[in-house]
Amino acid sequence: MTAMGTRTAILALLTATVAACLAGCGTSGDEACRRAVDAYGSTLEELARDLATEGGSPGEIWCDTDGPGIAVVDVEADRPNDFRAETRRLRDALLSRGWEPAGRVDGGAETFERPQDGYSATLETFLDGSISVSFSSPHWSPGS
Repeated sequence: MTAMGTRTAILALLTATVAACLAGCGTSGDEACRRAVDAYGSTLEELARDLATEGGSPGEIWCDTDGPGIAVVDVEADRPNDFRAETRRLRDALLSRGWEPAGRVDGGAETFERPQDGYSATLETFLDGSISVSFSSPHWSPGS
């Protein structure tokens, strides 16, 4: 490799590392997550408890720092072995509570939103047969 090629490779590596860090690491991402949990945590827990009355177990609130920092609460389905019926039941429960379909993400997970307040829900099915709905907070910019 030439000196120019080596410099280009090092520059590319540094750029990729800095870009990944800016996307969600460091104090600003942690601070954004703390703010998101403080601001949205109680609502997320309420949404999870409400959906769990349809059959499921709400989890603990956690922070997703892969992006700008959002608070998340999951609900795990009680009867994952009844895959189709359980997925349909959770989808219907979301729709009946005013959630609007927002499309699909990579891997086939269905997304729902509440446009009036920015909350989102993701209905995921996994290869092991488990089914989960994740409620997440609106994005909170670290600079706000």
